[in-house]
Amino acid sequence: MKKGKIYLISIDKILNNVLEEQLNEIFGIEYEVKGILYETLETIDSLDCDVIVSTCNILVNGIHRKNSKNIPIIFTKRTIQLDNLLEILSIESGSDVSVVSNVIEEAEVTVELLKEMGISHINLIPYAPDCGLTIKKTAITMGEDLVPEGIENIICMGEKYIDISTIVEIFISLKMPIEKIDVITRNYTRKIARYSNYSRNLNKTLQGMFEVLNEGFAFVNSEDKIVFCNKCFSKLLNWNHNKIIIKNYKTVLKEANIINLLVQKKEQHIMKLLIIKIKK
Repeated sequence: MKKGKIYLISIDKILNNVLEEQLNEIFGIEYEVKGILYETLETIDSLDCDVIVSTCNILVNGIHRKNSKNIPIIFTKRTIQLDNLLEILSIESGSDVSVVSNVIEEAEVTVELLKEMGISHINLIPYAPDCGLTIKKTAITMGEDLVPEGIENIICMGEKYIDISTIVEIFISLKMPIEKIDVITRNYTRKIARYSNYSRNLNKTLQGMFEVLNEGFAFVNSEDKIVFCNKCFSKLLNWNHNKIIIKNYKTVLKEANIINLLVQKKEQHIMKLLIIKIKK
């Protein structure tokens, strides 16, 4: 049986590869998914496909102008993994932070996504090579290899996933059976949830709740990395609060020389530290 075709059009080769892989996971059994760079296109009419997926609204408008065959064109909405959201929340308010991508349009999309998720305490500045801007000391990126050398603090968010609303829109355009939409969207939603649910719930529960306490609290994940600590915890251990997040808690305690700290502080006050492990 001949496969249908889904073409993914973007301006960036790396992004094309990432999203092509994601679409293949969902539609690959019944459809051939192919990534195409916009700059190589002369006309959409030469494309023999069932649906076109694009990564940028500007591109969608350009594709429409080249499309006389009325091939359905879908703008790809994406969502960010939340595992490192707490690290971003720990950045000092008012800081200038570069949001790094290999193309400026993609960096701008990421900035908007972060703002939609409630990141408003820092100044998010899109950055890409040759954009004419100077990169800041703190950088948020989807891949560490995109950040120039010498940056003090790099927060890698990992790749963005195609939003479930886009998956449903592609299904509808392909006129796939409802039962298939239900099964695959359920599985895809479950996959995204693995990356986001526990971080989102943790953020809602912890933000502000532990900062009013005089005891030091830290929460670690299954890999023993600190995903949240209140400022009392970092202060008692003489660690920079912004740099303690995502560190292995055993390393932190060892480098802080916890035994000596206990001896030094016991005359001043009782030192209380509580480390809680989170299970996904």
